[in-house]
Amino acid sequence: MSFKEQVVHCKYNNNYSAGTSSNTEKLAYNEEVVILYICEKCGQGFQNKASFRSHNKRKHTSSNHVCSMCKKIFTRRNYLEKHQKNCQNIKKNKLCSLCDFRASSSAEVLRHYEVKHNVIISEKTLSFNTFEEFEIWKEEFERNTKSRFIRKTGTRHTVDGVNITKYICHRDGNFQSKSRGIRHMKAIGSDKINAYCPANIIVYETEQSVKVSYRDTHIGHEFDICRLKITASERADIAQKLALKIPTKQILDEIHDSAINSELERVHLATRKDLWNIAKSYNLNNEAKQQSYKKRKQDVINKVVKVCNTIETEEQLEAVLKQVASLENIISALSKKHKTK
Repeated sequence: MSFKEQVVHCKYNNNYSAGTSSNTEKLAYNEEVVILYICEKCGQGFQNKASFRSHNKRKHTSSNHVCSMCKKIFTRRNYLEKHQKNCQNIKKNKLCSLCDFRASSSAEVLRHYEVKHNVIISEKTLSFNTFEEFEIWKEEFERNTKSRFIRKTGTRHTVDGVNITKYICHRDGNFQSKSRGIRHMKAIGSDKINAYCPANIIVYETEQSVKVSYRDTHIGHEFDICRLKITASERADIAQKLALKIPTKQILDEIHDSAINSELERVHLATRKDLWNIAKSYNLNNEAKQQSYKKRKQDVINKVVKVCNTIETEEQLEAVLKQVASLENIISALSKKHKTK
């Protein structure tokens, strides 16, 4: 520790030293204020030894305290000890897919891949004018690399007006079963590899532009098109055909035949179940049910009218009226039951 005495004159006498701290400046109401301790490293002045020692320890200590688990640096030992208590409770749920290494953050596993397994993981950048242009690029990028990127969390908004959206490889992470024993597990198993895949896409969106930083290095899994989804544009094309009442078999035949002259993609493996899911997502199933209901209702009305037109005697009319009254009671009871649900 080094210090020196210095006399600082009152600022109201125009002899105030510009090198003193703002705290000293507030105290300078007398003819002169004695500053006994001046930090030689930053020039800040102090009136007592305790303040100077505290400043030197906080700002200029060379023996910083480093957490052995996360490498975070602290200027005081008690801060480090408090941090370590919390750090020990952090779950190391980020796993290396090539060995038994575990860490609490993806950055540590990323560094482990590069140092221990000599995997070259490079980041690339792109710029787009709009977010729609980025989405077009993303769909094409996923198709070419036979991969899929999903949003794990929502968009984060910074004070600078930047919207940050992060997409991760859909196979990254640990499988967490939410099953209640109602459905069987998928035959091919979970998409999750129970380890960390470094491939990701980070989007920085402003009013002027969209900047993208991405890693295309996948680790720990193969590129299996069976685990991919039919793209949004392909789903829209199929939904349009379903809305035009084109038979399901004809749509599937066209999709399967298109695989002959092109590289095999996920859409070429489409099944009736896929088409049913697409129709459900576009609410086409409900429309079909609604149209079927209207048609059957009209058929019933036509039959009733046809029966009424055949009435020739008073006895027949009384019999029909009794049946109508009975039907009215049934319909009224069903309406009340429907409203109470």
